[in-house]
Amino acid sequence: MELTTEQLAALARSGASNRELVSAMGRKLTPAEVALVDRVHVIARLQKATKAQAPDKAQSRFVDRGADRALVPKTCENPARKARYERDAARWLRYYLRESFPLPFSPIHLEIITSAIYQVAHGGNMVVICPRGFGKTAVLCGVMLLSVLTGKLRFPAIITATGPDSKKILKLVLNWLCYNERLMADYPEWVQPFNAARGSSQRIASATWSTTGQVTGAGVQLGDGCVTLPDGLGFFGCRSITGAVKGLFSVAPDGAIIRPDLALLDDPQTRESATSATQTLTRIDTIDGDVAGMAGPNRAMSIFMANTFVCNGDLADHYAQDENYEHKTFSLIDGMPARDSDQMALWEEYNEARLEGNAKKDKGMAARKFYRVNREALTTGWTVAWRHCVKKERNEVDAEHNAINEYFMLGRAAFMAEKQGTPESSVSASLYEITPGAVLGNLNGLNQREAHPAGQYLTIGIDVNWDHWGLSWVVLHSQTDMGGHAIDYGVYTGGGAALWEKGMAVTPEEAIYQGILALVKQLVLRYNDSHGIDCVTVDGNKWTTTIHRAVAQLNRTLPCRIIVNRGRSWKHYKKPTRAHGFIRGRDECHRESGKHGAEIVFNSSCWHMRQQMAWLQAPGAKASLSLWGADPVPHRLFATHVCAEKLMAMVEHPDTGITEYVWQHTVGEKNDIGDALVMAMVAANIEGADYGQAENDIEAEAAEGGTKEPAIVFVHSRRKR
Repeated sequence: MELTTEQLAALARSGASNRELVSAMGRKLTPAEVALVDRVHVIARLQKATKAQAPDKAQSRFVDRGADRALVPKTCENPARKARYERDAARWLRYYLRESFPLPFSPIHLEIITSAIYQVAHGGNMVVICPRGFGKTAVLCGVMLLSVLTGKLRFPAIITATGPDSKKILKLVLNWLCYNERLMADYPEWVQPFNAARGSSQRIASATWSTTGQVTGAGVQLGDGCVTLPDGLGFFGCRSITGAVKGLFSVAPDGAIIRPDLALLDDPQTRESATSATQTLTRIDTIDGDVAGMAGPNRAMSIFMANTFVCNGDLADHYAQDENYEHKTFSLIDGMPARDSDQMALWEEYNEARLEGNAKKDKGMAARKFYRVNREALTTGWTVAWRHCVKKERNEVDAEHNAINEYFMLGRAAFMAEKQGTPESSVSASLYEITPGAVLGNLNGLNQREAHPAGQYLTIGIDVNWDHWGLSWVVLHSQTDMGGHAIDYGVYTGGGAALWEKGMAVTPEEAIYQGILALVKQLVLRYNDSHGIDCVTVDGNKWTTTIHRAVAQLNRTLPCRIIVNRGRSWKHYKKPTRAHGFIRGRDECHRESGKHGAEIVFNSSCWHMRQQMAWLQAPGAKASLSLWGADPVPHRLFATHVCAEKLMAMVEHPDTGITEYVWQHTVGEKNDIGDALVMAMVAANIEGADYGQAENDIEAEAAEGGTKEPAIVFVHSRRKR
């Protein structure tokens, strides 16, 4: 087909070759047509080459943005102002961080600030316990920032109860760096890259100095919990108390490894961990070991701890008594009215008026009117810590009015713990308060395995499980009045290894059988010759047949007689008659001839109460308990097992003569070592130790002949009470 000149040129521009054009036209190209096609091809190649040499638009935009981020270093706008405020930390916080501190500071805040500045300058630890909502965390963060900007700190670390909590505080510091124009004016060397980037981590990281062309070195890695100031002037890090605290460090521009020189622990406990003795002690170990050692070998580590009480025996309670910390404990109300006072009764009348007004949606006016009329009677004799703490949206008249509202809106238990710093009881109130601190406070100073001078009966209790707790055991040396001294305890097999696991060649029953044989032989060999064992214990509530078989084998080979023990709840404990195998009765425990052989049976509910209450007595007193040693740290696990359960109620039923016990087990806590201790106490009572009120003290086969019964060994398995 014939093509026009324009059609021929269009095909050539599309990339068609001469051969393709000849084929399309059905004839050879004329010299004029060849010249046209060649000219079109040359022009196309020239355009392609020119386009390849042109700068890429995206690259051009990147270069332009890089040029925009080249920062001209600024200097302090007003050195005199900067120096004036740095001399007074409280004024510095109120001026440079005024958005975070809009209200005047109370005497509490001023005391916290003064102590914090001293600890930074001279080293040391400080624990602050003050009302929740007082801004103690923000104040300590502000002091931390001031110390970095003045060169007194280089790498403060923020440690909180959870990871998200630590990121929140790090974002608070980052917000100050990015958006605070007063800091930008007087501290540009530290904050200029952050201020210019307005919070963009990519722009912060790529910012350069116009004078050197080098990056500023500033950076934000929220995922890693780290903020780096320009030119390595300072660092901020964050971790959770349950995270990798030990490995926190940063690298300076010169390659030096920089470790934290201060740790801010902000409420490092949750409500769940506060009520768990095991979690509390784990966090204490983390703080005393990992956090305190973060600074490395050549730098003193300071610790600021901002705490709020949750319950007695929690982390805040522990550090409020730690002599290695300066304690700052404050209450919202100084001179809190007594619970049964006439003034508190008037508070209750106020609350009734407040609730009636709330039901009518009166915006707090009924409460305001009652308060104004009775202000003097409501507030006489006490003062508040922060005069400026008034919530206008609730139509509160003054700070005292706010304090009364907080009391009723939080509830007494939460108010006393979180606002007053004086928790009245644990979260779930029990009949008595048993804490790990009470247990660890009853140390007798003796060496491990050393016989107590007043001890008369040596008994051993063993708790049986097939999991990693294996066989928990306690050796108890008891006085005649049931004052007991734990001289040794442990877990067999030890090292966290389970007595039996899936895949083992033996059954759980066989593993338990062999474990009992091995452990009892070890204990008898260790204590029988040196101390003289009166009673070694073994329970059979579970795997009864297996445990009786092990006891029978041990009785054939050891110089001690071994007997099985079975603990029963208050509902199921009952002393049998002599016709039903009754052998010997003591106080809420007895010996009987059971289906599988001789056994000691006891009221587990009652004896666990006696065991816990014994720790509340002075060591060596009647019906008391104590532990060997002088250092409480090795006994922390023991203490958590003792406190794993709480006695919530005890009801006597006169018609039946039975006492009902209501126990509550703390979720996640273990009590195996505590169970073994109970069994050792029961064994001591069976042997002759007495509270002075033993009942049915019948010694059918021993007392008549005037001879002492052979020694007993108890083995105990896990049971429900």
